[in-house]
Amino acid sequence: MIDNKKIYTLKSCLVEVAKLYDNNKSNVYIGIIRQVDIENLNMVHFYSNSNFNNLMEEIRKIRHNNINGGPVIFHNKYFLPINGTNISNEEKLFFIYKKSQGVSLSTMITDNENPIRCHSKGVILLLKQISSGLNFLHDKDIVHGELTPDCIHLSIDGTWKISYVGFFYILSHLRSSSELREYITLYYKSPDAIQTNYIFTKEEDVWAFSIIIYNIYCDFKDYYFENLDPILQCEPDLCLLNIFENYGPFGEADKMPKSLFNMCAGGIWKRKEERMTMDVIYEYIKTLTLDDNNNIICSDENLNSEFIENVISRIDSYQKPNYDEVVYIFQTMVEKIFSHNDLSLQLKEEYDYI
Repeated sequence: MIDNKKIYTLKSCLVEVAKLYDNNKSNVYIGIIRQVDIENLNMVHFYSNSNFNNLMEEIRKIRHNNINGGPVIFHNKYFLPINGTNISNEEKLFFIYKKSQGVSLSTMITDNENPIRCHSKGVILLLKQISSGLNFLHDKDIVHGELTPDCIHLSIDGTWKISYVGFFYILSHLRSSSELREYITLYYKSPDAIQTNYIFTKEEDVWAFSIIIYNIYCDFKDYYFENLDPILQCEPDLCLLNIFENYGPFGEADKMPKSLFNMCAGGIWKRKEERMTMDVIYEYIKTLTLDDNNNIICSDENLNSEFIENVISRIDSYQKPNYDEVVYIFQTMVEKIFSHNDLSLQLKEEYDYI
């Protein structure tokens, strides 16, 4: 029986692939099923929208050395028993992925010795392969949607692979992104994603990629959420100012190689309108090499200078988001939400220090 989960559960399975008219030759592999209850999904769109069906087919056919394939997606309605079973309560949308083989990046990061952090050549290899995979997806207008260290594995042959491509991206076409927000971790989403429905986008993939780099050197510490009142987290400008003015940025910049810090701070830790695309990030990463002291450096001085000039901590204050204006907008929003004078006064006094 299918367990009664509203969003998804993970189950292992054996998948046999064969041609329709030649089933004597088949391939068998271990798969992972992600099941989604269809109750809140737009199944009319699933069946009748040709563009959406083309997108599913495009994702299914993904072939790249650094991507662990795309999912086979189907509605299980016609696979359920009909002997008195309440089918409506068991209908699911199945996403069947090839199971990742090898060690996840999150396992390496949480290891006491963190073997990847101390191996600069290995970091360059990781970044080049993962950025290659992401750039391939974005070139095809495909979004990963939930990139985290758990979705990245080092296979036995030494190749880094990205898994679970397109799961939430597909679901966002069948259900409102704002409704899916509560089922993902916002840790890998930019401040922009907190107050908008632009959650499963290329820009958010790029942001997540930079936070994975941050994780490699600084573990899983908080960054823009830390010491920031929850109600203030809804304002991207305020979050970005908090990152760069209170954390310097992220308070851990000295732990990251300067070249990687320049790439993240100068190209990614921006509002989505200013964030560099994956193809530009990939070009930068392809120039990474080691100097005589085993430090990661960018071999293209012009490209490196371009990123350095964009680091927000080096930009004149008048070019930064208007801090006073942001606070004014926030306080105005609070006053609109709360009509009681006592509560408004209390909030005003609480945030007067900003």
